[in-house]
Amino acid sequence: SVFKKNSLSASIGSTWSTDAAYRESREEAELYQNEGALAVDMESAGLFAVGQARGIATASVFVIGDSLAKPRWSAPPDMGALHQRLKKCFNVLTEI
Repeated sequence: SVFKKNSLSASIGSTWSTDAAYRESREEAELYQNEGALAVDMESAGLFAVGQARGIATASVFVIGDSLAKPRWSAPPDMGALHQRLKKCFNVLTEI
């Protein structure tokens, strides 16, 4: 894939989308993790709603920085590396 060619790992799966910034409970996080959600975000639900209303194929691509996978939120360990992954992802997507 174009992601592998550019040394970016990719996973395909479900996302938990919520408009409740920083109000995710431990129980919710565990529930969605157990259901197989790979990420939580605040924007994709709106994007998919517009795509559905307009009949447009829609996708989301995330570069994961922070984590709710453990009982406490953890910040990105290396902002420089996160920035580089964002730039690489942008370049890959413009190539596609």
